[in-house]
Amino acid sequence: MTDTYLTRETLVRKLKLNLSEESWEEFIHFYKNFIYSIITTMNVDEPDADDIYQQALIRIWKGIKNFDSKQRKGSFRSWIYKITQNTTLTFITKSKSKKSKMEEIKLEAEEKFHSPEIEQIIDEQWNRHISKLAFENISERISEKALDAFTSQFSGEAPEVTAERLGLEKRTVYIYRARIKQKLMAEISNLKEMLE
Repeated sequence: MTDTYLTRETLVRKLKLNLSEESWEEFIHFYKNFIYSIITTMNVDEPDADDIYQQALIRIWKGIKNFDSKQRKGSFRSWIYKITQNTTLTFITKSKSKKSKMEEIKLEAEEKFHSPEIEQIIDEQWNRHISKLAFENISERISEKALDAFTSQFSGEAPEVTAERLGLEKRTVYIYRARIKQKLMAEISNLKEMLE
């Protein structure tokens, strides 16, 4: 993957014109976890999720040339969401051993898809995906001790305890947390600008 970010339009254009291994790897880097999150919210077992993921990728690969990239903002992720959801529903329908449970899930998913809250559901899953990807990206450039100081706040650990455990001054823990939060917010903003 290149060090420079591709905009969503550039990535889509690149995929439409030339489905090269490099452009496909770029796509997978940015959208793999988003696709998995869609599948797993439909209560699919992990082995089945892997199969569905592969099937969804094939459908996306086959359909990317027909995607209209001039649609409104966020339409690419909605398009991915719809393909993934339909792939999952098709897989569930074909799975005879789990037919009754799957029919219930299918109806629930169809109701969700047609509900007015669908955009909110898509946005929530997208925002979780972008936040996780941003954290992974910045983690590569931050010391282990600074990351520990930052993540300890989510487990409710007091700054004094974190400072003592890591052999830092309390002030340093606050500085680490503020700097990493700032980097995380900037990375989230960059990813959203690039991918939305």
